[in-house]
Amino acid sequence: MAEVSHLESTTYLIIYPKDRRSEFAGKDPNLNQITTILFASKLDYILRYDRNRSKRTEIVTKQDIANLERRFLTRINYGALDVLRLKVVDPIGLHSAILRHLTDKHPRIKFLELAYEGPASAVLLGRLVQQNVINYMYMHGGWPPERTTPLVEALIPQRQLRKLHCCVRMHLSESCLTSFVANWCEDNSPEEKDVTIWGLQTLPLNNGVYRHMNLKDQLYVDVNSRYTRLKFSHFIDCNVKFLVRRYVKW
Repeated sequence: MAEVSHLESTTYLIIYPKDRRSEFAGKDPNLNQITTILFASKLDYILRYDRNRSKRTEIVTKQDIANLERRFLTRINYGALDVLRLKVVDPIGLHSAILRHLTDKHPRIKFLELAYEGPASAVLLGRLVQQNVINYMYMHGGWPPERTTPLVEALIPQRQLRKLHCCVRMHLSESCLTSFVANWCEDNSPEEKDVTIWGLQTLPLNNGVYRHMNLKDQLYVDVNSRYTRLKFSHFIDCNVKFLVRRYVKW
């Protein structure tokens, strides 16, 4: 079952219980625990996850949010909450209410899409980075670079991370990306990873495709005025023309 709520600005929230085949009103409390929260501005975006539109509640006042907190957000299973997508910041405080229920807990969110709402957003991200649990991360909005950059730099080298798409302009330290690429060259069992940061970054490599020194893995580098992308892949391209060698000066 999916509970879909919409605001005056046509923003949609959908929350899933642990067993998506069950109803929240079920007797088993374990099946009532929420493990997925999606909050976006387009219903089509939401319906990719669930096409059941029969259960809908309109949220337009702070009292509506209070009712939602009391009825549903208290059912969040913080240990099993693996998907959190808060893509928008709404004017009546629903985004803030969800963050309040998460920042002082210890969720282990693997798929995180987060628009910056305030200091609580950075607190939540910081705790998840410390736990080394994020597999996929999408960042939107006005994240303050001075507080966010160290978190992004700490997240990028974590082995469990598969994708980071940061739609926030920031400048990572040269040492961060240099050591990241150097570690990949020395790693005999590197993981696949796709990192995109908005803003021009300083890299030890030119644009192109590079082969790992000891393996068949490859690194795709794309640096331009809009964004910087590093894609580490097991896929082998027969047209690879560049080889990362040990004597490259990092």
